[in-house]
Amino acid sequence: MYVEGGQNSSKGCVAEGDEVGSSREQSIVNDLLKEITIPRKSENSLRILTFNINGFRTLFEYYPWNKLMNLSGFFKFLNADVISLQELKTSRENINNAIGKIEKFYNFITLPSVKKGYSGVGVYVRKPQADDSPYIQRLLTIKKVEEGISGYLRCYDYKIGDKTYKDIYDLAKRYSNTSTDTSYEYEKTVKNHLIGGYVNLFNRERCLELDSQGRCIIVELGFDFVIFSLYCPANSQRAEEGESFRLDFLKLLFARVRSLQKMGKKVLIMGDINISMDLIDSGEAIQGLFEEGLIKKVNDLGTGPNLDGNDFEKLNKNQVDLFSKSTIPRVYLNSIVHNSKIIDEKIAIDVKNNILMNNANGEAIQVEPTKGLFVSSDDEEEEGEEELANYNEHGSGKIPIKEIVQTDKFLYDLIRVKHGRKLKMYTCWNTIKNYRSINLGSRIDLILCCETFKKHFVDGGILPDLNGSDHCPVYCDFKFDEVMNDLQPPIEKDAYVPRFEAKYVFSLNELTIINMFKNFNKYSILGKRKNEEPAKIEKNDNDVHIVKEEVVSKKPKPSISIDLATKNGENKKIVYVSRKKENQKNQKPISSFFKVAKKPAKDLPKSPTTNNDDLIEQAKKALDAEKSDVVEIVSVTKNSNASKSVLSIIGSKYSNAPECHHSEECILKTSMTDKNKGRKFWCCKKPAIKSNTDVLRRSTVKDRFDSDTSCGFFQWA
Repeated sequence: MYVEGGQNSSKGCVAEGDEVGSSREQSIVNDLLKEITIPRKSENSLRILTFNINGFRTLFEYYPWNKLMNLSGFFKFLNADVISLQELKTSRENINNAIGKIEKFYNFITLPSVKKGYSGVGVYVRKPQADDSPYIQRLLTIKKVEEGISGYLRCYDYKIGDKTYKDIYDLAKRYSNTSTDTSYEYEKTVKNHLIGGYVNLFNRERCLELDSQGRCIIVELGFDFVIFSLYCPANSQRAEEGESFRLDFLKLLFARVRSLQKMGKKVLIMGDINISMDLIDSGEAIQGLFEEGLIKKVNDLGTGPNLDGNDFEKLNKNQVDLFSKSTIPRVYLNSIVHNSKIIDEKIAIDVKNNILMNNANGEAIQVEPTKGLFVSSDDEEEEGEEELANYNEHGSGKIPIKEIVQTDKFLYDLIRVKHGRKLKMYTCWNTIKNYRSINLGSRIDLILCCETFKKHFVDGGILPDLNGSDHCPVYCDFKFDEVMNDLQPPIEKDAYVPRFEAKYVFSLNELTIINMFKNFNKYSILGKRKNEEPAKIEKNDNDVHIVKEEVVSKKPKPSISIDLATKNGENKKIVYVSRKKENQKNQKPISSFFKVAKKPAKDLPKSPTTNNDDLIEQAKKALDAEKSDVVEIVSVTKNSNASKSVLSIIGSKYSNAPECHHSEECILKTSMTDKNKGRKFWCCKKPAIKSNTDVLRRSTVKDRFDSDTSCGFFQWA
């Protein structure tokens, strides 16, 4: 059925069936690939891709994504196996099947618990297919997934209470020498669902704060391949609190990565790291230093900078070295990445967050991170400031030291591995200044990996021609051979899917009233496609497609249909055609099923000769139905004016009240018991008997009818 929806509508614009829709989607992708070149992925290789989309809504307003309008087509176009999206900019209420339940992918999404509608990270892992090589199938097998970097967020795979990853890990260690069911459950959860490598840098409250903004998802695949999907804080406002948050986030992140590396895990980091490692990764910094006369450009044919940055870095060695240590986040990152410019074994940071290094004369100088200025270290210390340490390695002066950053390089920047020191490899641009048109940006979207997977790296690059965001996608391809064949057990056909998958976390599997509207759009994120003609779908023999289209004149005519304005002034109407067969002549109207035939008076039990046991049973039923503190009572009498208004409300179903054993009209009540809650029944209008014992005390039926209390009549309405 074709449904034309607005932006908040959810049924997609194609409904020819999933197979037909998929075929049409693939056709659109093929047409787009003729216009936009995406490097072809080699056979039996693994492609990972990171893309800061700057919001789902804005992404699909730009070419080529506006031709696809959903993530399914988006993923087919990119042809990647593991995809990390940052800055989703959506809320929990807006997560539907179009975002969190993409066919043929495992879907994992983290959203901020504070600053809702801000940040957010999604990781999509392609489900292994039968035609994949055994190595790819094993590699794409989901082993474990965690939200956040600290381990203090909820472990969805632990079925007893809402415990965190780290809590379970610590409890498993504590009860490791016991043999109780609880200790077994802890050990089982640690083995099957916890990635590990937890560190104790900050207290619980600080860790929860660092993980409150939906910035990290960790996925462990086959071969102990651990992927960190990240959206690191930038502190663009230069606030002191923001800078503290940023530094602590990076400290915790790199400590966890280093811990996993020591455990033997094969770690890969990808995402928007929000740090330009070297001067050649920041076009605006180069432009500013050049305008100040602090650097020289190496011209290529007299038109601009040479694409090979080696000559540029040799010519401007001093400024290149200063830039690589100009901010603390940059020092943190460069200290663990091999192909960066930092080569010092130790880098000191003073109590004012100044980075200390030697100048050309061997004297200690400070680099102030928040301003990016290079100042002398001869400034006097503030009065009363306690000296933390003597700084003698970079000169003779005594400077209070807060932190020593130890260089421990174990990751590789794969784009630099592939492209060397090539200039203008930018992945982010200032769109307000329209710097993308002149390619003046920064390279802050990175893919970093350990030595093991660097050996299998075959290709990588950036895709600057893909618009829709202020960032562009970055991809890397890995090729695996038989060397890894014996590292894992045979492929599991029915692999366990972690409960952190979006369909569980956001209840996309549950059929509820809310989800009927929330997930109405199965195919599209935005709903209606712009400038798209309605699909012409004819009714077939199986009566499956039930919508036809017809063009009518501009003058509206009275009709039950949906009007669609078109450019040529005509209106298109989507006319509903019922799938039901025409009504038969003798078919009863639906209202007839709700009418209750009036019972003849002779059928009502009036005679005192009624069996006493039957009456007692009726009385018991009446008492059971009335066992509640609140019972709705509706009195129905033929001569009452109030009864007419009551009957107009409750309908003709309850219009004929039976008579009780007193030969009087009954009253209508509503049962409030758990078993029959809400069900209506007729009973005697006289005061109810207090208990079943009172019924049994009465020796004759006559006593019952002469009494001023209820006769015990009971009948379900």
